[in-house]
Amino acid sequence: MRNLQVFREEWVKLKLDDDRKEERMVAATYDSERIRMFFASDACCVYGINLLSEQDRWTISLLDPLGTGAPGTVKEEDRVIFMEFLLEKEALALALATGDILQLTPANQEVEVVGAVAGGIVSMALSPDGELLVVATGAGQLLLMTQDWDVFYEISLNQTPASSTSGLIPPGGVQISWRGDGKYFATLASCGNAESEGKNETARSLKVWERETGALHSCGEPTALLQPAVGWSCNGSRIATAFSRADAGKPPVALFYERNGLKRDTFEILGPPSARVELLQWNSNSELLAVLLRCEQWDAIQVWNCNNFHWYLKQEWRFQPEEEVNLFWDPEKPLCIMFWTVFGYLRRITLCWKSSVIEGNTSFVIDGNSVLVTPLCLSIIPPPMFSFKVNFSAPVHTLATLFENTSRCLIAAGLSDGSLSVIILPEVSTWADLEGAELSALSAKSDPVVDFRKIRHISWLGSKTLVGSLFHKDLKIEKGHKAGKSVSPTEAELTRMDDSVVEFKLYLNEGISELARSKNAAFSEQWVLKLVSQTTVDQPIVAVFANPLNSSLEESEIRKAEAYVQLADGSVALYTSGDDVGRYRYTGSNISLNVVKFQSPSPWMRAVTRGRHEQDEAVLIGLDESGMLHVNNQLVSTDCTSFTVHESIQGKSQLKVTHLVFTTRLDTLHVINLEEILSGGLSGEELNIASTKVPGNLDAKPPRIRKVKGDNTAENSLKIRPMWERGARLVTTIGGMDVAVIVQTIRGNLETIYPRGLVLGAIASALTEDNFQDAMLLARRNHINLNVIVDYKGWEEFSAKADLFVKQVSSLSHITELIGALTKDNVIESTYRNLIPLYKTSSGKGGSRSETPIGGDITSKKTEVHSSTPTNKVRGVLGAIRSALQKEVVDSPARELCILTTHASSDPPELEAALERVKTMREAEIKGISEGNISHLNDVLSAEAAVKHLIWLTDADSVFNVALGLYDLHLAAIVASHAQRDPKEFLPLLEELGQMQKLQMRYTIDCRLGRYESALRNCVDMGEDLFEDSLKLVTAHPTLFPTALHLFQDEGKKNHLLNAWGDHLVEKKKFDDAAAAFCACSRFDRALDAYRLGGQWECVMIMAGRLGKTSTELKELAVELRDELEAMGRPKEAAKIALDYCGDVEGAMMLLIDAHEWAEVARLAYLHGQKQLIDVQLQSAVLDCATAHLRELDESVEKIGKYLARFLSIHQRRLLLSNKLRTEGEGQEAVDFDASSDISIASSIASGLSGLSAYTRGSSRVNTGSTTTSKGGRRAHKSKGGKIRAGSPGEEMALVQHMKGTALSAVKVEEQRLLLQALLQLGFERIARQLQRALTHFITVQEDAVRQAEEKLKEEQSQESSVPQEVDSVESSPNVTIGTKDVQWKWVVLIEQ
Repeated sequence: MRNLQVFREEWVKLKLDDDRKEERMVAATYDSERIRMFFASDACCVYGINLLSEQDRWTISLLDPLGTGAPGTVKEEDRVIFMEFLLEKEALALALATGDILQLTPANQEVEVVGAVAGGIVSMALSPDGELLVVATGAGQLLLMTQDWDVFYEISLNQTPASSTSGLIPPGGVQISWRGDGKYFATLASCGNAESEGKNETARSLKVWERETGALHSCGEPTALLQPAVGWSCNGSRIATAFSRADAGKPPVALFYERNGLKRDTFEILGPPSARVELLQWNSNSELLAVLLRCEQWDAIQVWNCNNFHWYLKQEWRFQPEEEVNLFWDPEKPLCIMFWTVFGYLRRITLCWKSSVIEGNTSFVIDGNSVLVTPLCLSIIPPPMFSFKVNFSAPVHTLATLFENTSRCLIAAGLSDGSLSVIILPEVSTWADLEGAELSALSAKSDPVVDFRKIRHISWLGSKTLVGSLFHKDLKIEKGHKAGKSVSPTEAELTRMDDSVVEFKLYLNEGISELARSKNAAFSEQWVLKLVSQTTVDQPIVAVFANPLNSSLEESEIRKAEAYVQLADGSVALYTSGDDVGRYRYTGSNISLNVVKFQSPSPWMRAVTRGRHEQDEAVLIGLDESGMLHVNNQLVSTDCTSFTVHESIQGKSQLKVTHLVFTTRLDTLHVINLEEILSGGLSGEELNIASTKVPGNLDAKPPRIRKVKGDNTAENSLKIRPMWERGARLVTTIGGMDVAVIVQTIRGNLETIYPRGLVLGAIASALTEDNFQDAMLLARRNHINLNVIVDYKGWEEFSAKADLFVKQVSSLSHITELIGALTKDNVIESTYRNLIPLYKTSSGKGGSRSETPIGGDITSKKTEVHSSTPTNKVRGVLGAIRSALQKEVVDSPARELCILTTHASSDPPELEAALERVKTMREAEIKGISEGNISHLNDVLSAEAAVKHLIWLTDADSVFNVALGLYDLHLAAIVASHAQRDPKEFLPLLEELGQMQKLQMRYTIDCRLGRYESALRNCVDMGEDLFEDSLKLVTAHPTLFPTALHLFQDEGKKNHLLNAWGDHLVEKKKFDDAAAAFCACSRFDRALDAYRLGGQWECVMIMAGRLGKTSTELKELAVELRDELEAMGRPKEAAKIALDYCGDVEGAMMLLIDAHEWAEVARLAYLHGQKQLIDVQLQSAVLDCATAHLRELDESVEKIGKYLARFLSIHQRRLLLSNKLRTEGEGQEAVDFDASSDISIASSIASGLSGLSAYTRGSSRVNTGSTTTSKGGRRAHKSKGGKIRAGSPGEEMALVQHMKGTALSAVKVEEQRLLLQALLQLGFERIARQLQRALTHFITVQEDAVRQAEEKLKEEQSQESSVPQEVDSVESSPNVTIGTKDVQWKWVVLIEQ
């Protein structure tokens, strides 16, 4: 659904000398590499011109002025009939009518005769690859010649004797066309003996020849009236010819052949019956077919396109017959066509495809002298089908539409005969009645006469004002001349051909009354057209687009209407309408007044509005030929293929929300809120700027890109979705709440899709206005998670408006669907995060989740999102809906089922409440049956139906268990029967329960269902005789002990419970709690055992006192406790027991030595006169401990050195490898690993670490001189363990953590301080000084190693933009050690200066 429009137009005129003014051009060719044009005149002169620099011109005469017959010259009677450019030789091949073939080299202007053909030359064609030249002679021969002018082979054009013709073939009697790949070529020639089918004309036949052998591949059936034109499409699918139907009074018909010579299909060429088809030529991608028509009054060049098996006439240019216009396509640019005339004019036109949907979601497809109108909002049908058609007097070349207040549509069409037609269509609401109708439009009268063939890019500024661009300085035509005269400018005009903006006013004839305006019928009364202004610009005009804000102007303000004019450098200027004079402002890159500058000229341009109705401002969107999509000055995409916009207006706020929708060459569809782009809230990747760049124009077929496995970024984002078919283009979007996007595939059919980005925006708009019905319909139709309706404003606010929701939706099935879809997650924060516009309350408080309006930036990462409690969401919302259903909906079985669904879908399911309702229904049924009132039962939901519904919603076993929990055996039987349970299982159970007493039945059911607290209460209610059963139940389920103590008031039974509870706690190794339970029931002996098991020796001695033990028994108990504590590694506490309860001073001091309590040992020794113990045991233990510490510190220093060397080696290797990979990825030279030789020594030293202590479980024991250590020190030492795997990815960070783990803890430092104090007190100053020096050295080495490692990692983080994963895990935590400057643990007398 596209129209072909003129994008760029260039004119070139050969400057002939005064004595050559009468020359006529007879042949032309084109050099696509250097953009040069060559002409040959009837005076045997060759002209060359560089189209990029018109000053580069030259002329060569082939005549022999002296008549000497010099080589390379021709006679005056000779004439050039064909000319081809040989790209490899950079020379021209010229064929003369006499049969001579000349080679002209433009570089040195040398002319050489390279051959002569007997019988003359009637046709010549160069192969697509430029290797071979086919020459058809007047004698009926075909010559294939190489670039060296050697004859490859020669064959007869008519290979059978019966087909031979008498006489010579005249020039033009044979037409030749190559297939695009050069493997075959076709000829079209007359057959002298063919039957003329009663016509006085010679029939022609199509023949296909093989390139390599010259064999005849196929031959078509001779056909009379076949025109002398043939064109083989570049893709090889069709061979185009044409035949005349003048005898039947009908226009000619294009006839297509296949390669096998069989006829394929036809279409009727638009033109008079007398028209002759002289040339058929395809463009380089075989999409367009150019037809050259020769008529009596004018010649025409038509461009046809086939889509959906229908041929459309997309453009027509008319010329005067005396110009003898000719054409050819640019071989490299498929949308560039060139015309040349015998007067030396060259017209180079660049075309572009534009969407046929101009305004109002209505398609206006140009098809010759008709416009096919299809309102896509009413019927989505692809051309050639249409709703109705508007016929004009001539083919349409440019079109403009205007929907006036959405009530009627105005169409202005510039026609190929130079006239303008204007038609007013009936009311849009009546278009459905115009299906299949054909309306006619008349041409407007202009004063002065205006040639609209020179005007492009027309646009409506209002219902009476048109504006357009003029590529020709002189628009007015002298009075008395007709509009069909030549469009070619004169030489004087060519020197001042500046583009200009022209403005017209239209007036209806006086005969048109206001009554006619109101009729719902199209009318095209003659309009009067008046040219009111013409403003010249200094650059070619690329596009003209009316400002969309013009629609808000009143009739009296229409003189202020504006239009955007885009120039060749991409700048957009603002044109303001005037009564008589147009005022034009050109500000270049200045963006004031919404004037912007695109990076390149963008023929596909559109202006949209943003903001609220009274504060609208325009935004410009442009797409250039390379695929660069701009929004104002911002680049959005670099490989866009098509775009459109979707606009919607929110009800109360009147805020316009606009989404930009575009496709890319990678066949992805993007939907972006325009506000996100304008606010700069999107990154380059989100804007698709870093997409794969594909050279060529927008119509080039995209390459197939292999998707990397696991790369699902586009699919995970709802802003980007893959297209289901390659090459599909956007047509339009349906605005408002209809979020359809219409796409046309390459095949031509239309598809409607609903992108999630647009759907979510429409849902957000509906929910903002509390329009729950539209939001529900949109979400259901597009498979959107229905939690959006609940989570958008927060579930609390939805719950408050549940009554409104139920009233609007009204459909209980839709409400039930929402109930079933509810989850505890907030989909606004998870599934649709950053994809749906956030909600803002008018007060900005309460349920507001963001300070961003709906049309604003929805990607802000700092948005304060409403925090809801997920566990309460489902229950709260369902409770609100349940209340609303009971309030707003009339009682019915459907309503009751919906209410039951709210119970069953709750989190957790409220099955008990649901079954209570079912129980009530059953009781009502029984009551009605007993009273004989059966009629009303048909209007209410039966209990069995309700049970079936619950079983369908939830697990049948759960429903059965809940029914049992209600102690209603009849209800349980109904559930079991409908749950398809085996009657042999549930009937005996129910019968057994039915035979029990009430409390016993409840106790049994509670035990079966695991409701043990209720079972305990029922057991207690059955009487005190069942205390043993209660005790067993409580013992089996210990959590019931507190409840049992509350239920039983008898002290004896409470003691039994407490004793049992204590036994349970002992089994669970909760000795303190068990002892407390035993104390509560006065079982002090059991409490003593519990405290003893828990190691609480103080409490053990207290319980012994409560039990009244004798001194002997106490001493025996103390000895046992001492031995137990010593075995448990608690020598200090064991020493206290030995000293206080056993009176064993020497044993207590030995235990204190094991506990490293050096000062306490010395104190007791001097107190009790045991000085010999100090000289023997204490001094020896202190010296052994100091020696062990010195040995360990030396080992630790060596180990830290190895850790650091290994770390530096691994870190340097990783950096070198990272640099190498980076440079290889950028195409640079690899890193020289010899530069790392400075670390080779460290690497070799550390290579043996795998067998050393660095990769073992921690270090050696701290104290080898004693068997025990303090509890805190042992725990701290144990936590420093770890394991390093050599060569593993985490080895580098494991080394850092190990170096940090070697730091001394506070407990260990305190031990060192006390040891140094003991050494000084015992007179070992030298050893104390040595130990303090070693400890200080270790701390210094450890701190330096950790600091050096962390600095390396931080330096890498600061230098590289992307940090490796290992570096990200670095925790720059402070070193847990006592620094060298912290002297709290040091003794001043031992500090060395």
